[in-house]
Amino acid sequence: MQQPGKNTTAIAAGLTPEMKAASFICGIKPYASYSEQAVIDEVTQQIAAVVAGDITRPETMMAAQAETLDALFYSLVAQAQRATEPDLCAMLLGAALRAHEGCRSAVESLATIQRAKSS
Repeated sequence: MQQPGKNTTAIAAGLTPEMKAASFICGIKPYASYSEQAVIDEVTQQIAAVVAGDITRPETMMAAQAETLDALFYSLVAQAQRATEPDLCAMLLGAALRAHEGCRSAVESLATIQRAKSS
């Protein structure tokens, strides 16, 4: 249902993936000083590259994510080893296992990308 005085074209433009991503990115502290339009332009270019078949950036993102989750896994396990409360230890180990699963999933996605590229 359209609200009186609202331009549906402007609303639709504001709900594009690029606009939503830019709005979120600009709300993150390290990126808060960036121009929202510059972020929209960059995200638009990145999306266009993927749509055109260039998956270099998503592949790099998956590799970085796998490395980060691997480091997080070991950090959480180390914290669990030092924990003196059983509940805290269990919570940290649960988070470590979720990080491990995320890492495994990222590596599996990378393998899928690599297989697709070699086909």
